[in-house]
Amino acid sequence: MEKDIILFIAKWDEVRGVEIVEHYPNLIIAYDLEVLATKMFLFFEQFYASNGIKNHERILFQLPIKEADKFARVLFDIFPSKEREEGVPYIISILLPDYFPKDKLKEFDEELILLNHRFKKEKTLELNEYFTKITDKYYKKQAIQDSEIVLESTYTLKQAIIDFQKGIRLFSTKAYKIAYFVLRKSYLKFKKEQNLKLVLESTYFLSTLLSKLKKYRIARNYYKELEQLATQLSHQKYYEKALFMDAFCAYKLKEYEQALSSYEKLASHPTTYIDKFDFCYFYGKISQLMGDHMKAISLFDNAISIMRLEDLNDKSKPKLAKAYFELANTRFLLTTKNLIKKPNQITYKEELAQVISLYDTANTILSQFNDFENLIISNQIIGNIYENLKEYEKAIIYYRKAMKFTEENNDVLSRMRLFDQIIINLMYLGKQRELIKEIDEMLFKIKAYAFMDLSTIAKYHGKLGKVYSDLGHYKEALSEFLIALNIYKRFQEPREDGLQLLKNIINIYSNTNQSTFLEYYEERYDTYQEQLDTFLREHAKQNILKLVKDFWIFTIEGEEIFSHAPESKSDPQLLSGFLTALRNFSFEMAAEQLSAIKLGLDQYIIHGQESIPYIIVGRASVYDSEISIRNSLKSIFDLFEKEYGQKIIGEEFTENDFTGFIGILKSL
Repeated sequence: MEKDIILFIAKWDEVRGVEIVEHYPNLIIAYDLEVLATKMFLFFEQFYASNGIKNHERILFQLPIKEADKFARVLFDIFPSKEREEGVPYIISILLPDYFPKDKLKEFDEELILLNHRFKKEKTLELNEYFTKITDKYYKKQAIQDSEIVLESTYTLKQAIIDFQKGIRLFSTKAYKIAYFVLRKSYLKFKKEQNLKLVLESTYFLSTLLSKLKKYRIARNYYKELEQLATQLSHQKYYEKALFMDAFCAYKLKEYEQALSSYEKLASHPTTYIDKFDFCYFYGKISQLMGDHMKAISLFDNAISIMRLEDLNDKSKPKLAKAYFELANTRFLLTTKNLIKKPNQITYKEELAQVISLYDTANTILSQFNDFENLIISNQIIGNIYENLKEYEKAIIYYRKAMKFTEENNDVLSRMRLFDQIIINLMYLGKQRELIKEIDEMLFKIKAYAFMDLSTIAKYHGKLGKVYSDLGHYKEALSEFLIALNIYKRFQEPREDGLQLLKNIINIYSNTNQSTFLEYYEERYDTYQEQLDTFLREHAKQNILKLVKDFWIFTIEGEEIFSHAPESKSDPQLLSGFLTALRNFSFEMAAEQLSAIKLGLDQYIIHGQESIPYIIVGRASVYDSEISIRNSLKSIFDLFEKEYGQKIIGEEFTENDFTGFIGILKSL
């Protein structure tokens, strides 16, 4: 329940990008607030700021956050700044469960405006006070107020039956809120009279209408009562409905273990009154979320078999597409898990071919009703599979398909990640001239966005310079490197990328024997290195688990020992990015500080030490210092070595031996 609501403030820095100023509750959140905030800024630009952001102060809007199963109410505003003439844009956002009524989101505007008024003056805030007010209001809105329901002494059973019939008529016309009070009053009378059959009937309708009102927590109470009554009265239909719908409500509330328990209870006996497709699909989804991929695969297969026996129509096609899509996701997650455990073994070609076939089937149906969001995911994953099979031309074809759908869906962040993956594959193929064209086009597109950080623009100029340099076009390479270097001058802190740019420039002047320029840039390199070292010493202490979002520990042979991946573990897109990173790392060279792999807003870094038979791979934001991330990974690595090194060397360990490791990290 404590994660139902997230409250956060983020500001926009034109150099760095999004910065999360505060968030509450202060927990490890299973999705990336920086990514969500970036989407909100881009959404604002698309719909509200087509003519610039200067005159846009205090605009409130809302948007769905599907990857987090949330809906966001967002306040956009600008506070004055001496450094930035047009001011500093920022957002204050409340993330609420996606089942909360969308027409009620505006009722939190009062809290957002009060919070904004104070933040504009103070530039930072403790959010717990406002969070308490927001959560109190949220739970009151979620509750059904029964205080108005009074059973008069003259209220008879006959009147209660008449009210019950009236409630059913209101229910049938979807007047659920009015129906609730009428049905609730009759229900209370039936309970008072101890008429179990009528209590059963009224409980069924109350639980059903509450689930239709998306009051899932309250609905669960009634479904539990319905299950008990149906068992007592041997009412098979209501027993099945109670278990199924209680599981569905638990699923919507992310109470997956409880949902699984109800589905397992249903699965233990033959059912007559439950939609067989819905049962298999949701049971499969819960099994997938709980990590039981084999059971999920079996259930999704059954769901597809059931649906294929029916005549497909506009209503059933999306359901079949969802089943194929989730089956493909689950097969991919399972195969990926095996690939991560043993990445050097090429034994999964057949499984990956089946995954591609399933995604292609899903794509055929998804394209019929323009489900761009899932089309992006499925084509990206197919591209990633071909990349891991070293079929780079095919990978690029599917990445381009996904890119096309991002244009339709205006999904800028997915577009950037896909673009990075296209660049990697063109580099594998040695197609430098095509790379130049691609990067030029991307630079032209992203510079049109008001909310595109300069570090991303610098990154692509650096990439373009590297391609020109590899081709021996040193004049063009220097031009691109110097553009990127001038952008890094605007950063408040030195960056490793700036150091690499200076190294690239030094290499060019060394190759062309221009000693004057060579000496100048070597001096700049030494000065920059000193500045970077000083900065890192001053910022040595950071929240490790805030900086490193996911990490995995492997043996040199590629066997997974331990992982902490709250965001990546069930996200096929993030896992596909992780596989791309693994493909570019050599575990045997982990101690030699290999370059980070950067995909969209993520960067992947590997760390190891000579004579220690395991390595660590971490995922972090591209906005964070690469050396800071390396230092954090080193801290995790050193602590893991201290706690468990001897066990691993002696091969005397199981996965259970490491269950307390995250707790140790949190205590630092």
